[in-house]
Amino acid sequence: MKHRVRYCDLLRFIAIISVILIHVVADFRQLYLLENRNYYFLFTIVDSLARTGVPLFFMFTGMFLLNSKKEEKYSEFVKKTIKKLVIPLIAVSFIYYIYDCWALESTSFSLFDFVTGLYSNKIKYHLWYMYSIILIYLLIPFLRVGIQHLKKKELRNLIILIFVLGFCTSTLTQFCTYFELPTFEGISYPTILTQINYLFLGYYLYKYKVAERLRRPLYVLGIISFICIPILDYILMTGVRWEPFSPPERIFPFFMTIALFVFVKENYDKWLVSEKLEKFFALLASLSLHIYLLHVLVLEFSRKVIYYFITPVGLWQNLLMFICLLLITSVGTFALSYTLKKIILFCKEKVNKKIDNSLVSV
Repeated sequence: MKHRVRYCDLLRFIAIISVILIHVVADFRQLYLLENRNYYFLFTIVDSLARTGVPLFFMFTGMFLLNSKKEEKYSEFVKKTIKKLVIPLIAVSFIYYIYDCWALESTSFSLFDFVTGLYSNKIKYHLWYMYSIILIYLLIPFLRVGIQHLKKKELRNLIILIFVLGFCTSTLTQFCTYFELPTFEGISYPTILTQINYLFLGYYLYKYKVAERLRRPLYVLGIISFICIPILDYILMTGVRWEPFSPPERIFPFFMTIALFVFVKENYDKWLVSEKLEKFFALLASLSLHIYLLHVLVLEFSRKVIYYFITPVGLWQNLLMFICLLLITSVGTFALSYTLKKIILFCKEKVNKKIDNSLVSV
């Protein structure tokens, strides 16, 4: 049985809720972008709270896969990746495509359009993460060999180097673009490298303890980063929502994620979390991939049904609608994911039983 990292289950729960929160609040931010800038700022604060979600998911991959000592052939690793990530991506993409054909009555089913959308990542907006993580998985065996041979200081320096060349230049480029100044295109790193840096960060923070004297500055940086995102967004945003400082490859989510990770890791045992709650977090952790893939389907269907009967007017009604959608999406996706997992396990057991019976009869 694998040893559970209990604080990681809590962090995974936070990551799941954060991702759902980002997608639920998006429509309300868009609604008030031109209608009322103060209300837009209010919903942007809520959005900023959730910007540690995706970086945490990348960090979990680094924690467990880069730390693994298991030796296996690369072909076997690729097969596992296809089974774990590629097949679910294709299956859920098809579900979203069918749903859109039904929800958008002007869109008719076309196998060619589905295949085109699948390989060009145009099926559904949140699935970009799957394309990134599949590519990263294919690199894991090579990254693991190099990272495990690095000393603590060497690994820390590598993370800092990628942070400066990737995260810092990416963030400064947003300012340069807004003020029409020359950008850092000549030295900017591809987004995939900043995502891989979260893997290195997860591996580092899991393996090494952060000195107590450094924790408070990290927490302060995290809080300052959280404050900066909505303020800078409010100042620089004009008629189009382009989110200059909230994506994972910017410095602010980076500092927020480090602060949250270290805070939970260092204090989890002090909180004396009940056994029942820990089991709940562990269950959610086991469903995290299903929840990520399916939550937008539940959100869009719920929104379509609710808005058919009710059209919220004013801030308070929209706040109430936001809370309702968040709760319905969270609970509904959990129930759907749990049911789907049970069905998959049941089917696997039936198939394995038939195979075993066939072998016995032979």
